[in-house]
Amino acid sequence: MKFSNNLQILRKEANLSQEQLADKLNVSRQAVSKWESNSSYPEVDKLIAICEIFKCTLDDLVNGNVEKKEINIKDKYDKFNNKMSLIMAFAVGFIILGLSFMLFIEAFVSNDTISNISSFSAVIFFSFVTVSVFCFIYFGMQMEDFNRKYKNIPKIYSDQEMEDFNKKFSLAIASGVTLILFGIIFILISEAGQWYSEDFAAAVFMFLISISVSIFVYFGMQREKFQIDKYNDKIIYNEKYESKSDKLSGIIMMIATIVFLILGFVFNMWHPGWIVFPIGGMICGIISIIYEK
Repeated sequence: MKFSNNLQILRKEANLSQEQLADKLNVSRQAVSKWESNSSYPEVDKLIAICEIFKCTLDDLVNGNVEKKEINIKDKYDKFNNKMSLIMAFAVGFIILGLSFMLFIEAFVSNDTISNISSFSAVIFFSFVTVSVFCFIYFGMQMEDFNRKYKNIPKIYSDQEMEDFNKKFSLAIASGVTLILFGIIFILISEAGQWYSEDFAAAVFMFLISISVSIFVYFGMQREKFQIDKYNDKIIYNEKYESKSDKLSGIIMMIATIVFLILGFVFNMWHPGWIVFPIGGMICGIISIIYEK
């Protein structure tokens, strides 16, 4: 495929007009038009600049077929986002699952078996948190590297693919909400009949919440995967605002951890003390939304 055809394909995939590309290259719009009509050919320094803008090799630009590159980008983008959706859904759900296990232990393990049941259950909970934090940090850094590498993703999903996903998304959200409602019903029945202890009812409720939240996170990230324009815009905004949001969120969660440890070791309030984490998470979410706006 000729250079002129490759240039047209790359420019349109990046949603750039001839004038916008010309501004990036410090040339006239007429020069870009002549390149695409095969009336003239750019100098070597302009060819290198074009490769940097569109993240392609000089050989692909001049002698190759950049349409193949689009297929390769779609494959990498799709696989990476599918993996991230699963991992982040697992990490978030695993923290809540840790709360569920902590409550199960307090419901069924007596003080005769373990002298300090509250401390033991707290250790179990923090073990779950540790695994999740590792996932957040390690795979979060991988996500940042991927975003820096692929800043301009072309439209790679068809309208039919997006329509098929929207049907799955609606079903998933409805299922997640239904699980939460089942958990609430279970708590109400337990309180009315007094068949189970309060800790056991709360444990079952948190277990259902962990599944629901994992569903919400997974399909929420999958939905963002299809929003290519939002992805490209997000990379630009993140470069300006994300560092501030991350710092504030980190401070909030460190404060939440300190408060939890004080409540646990000083006042022996491990069980009600864990509430500081979902509260801190909600505050971090609010901060993220504010900075995004």
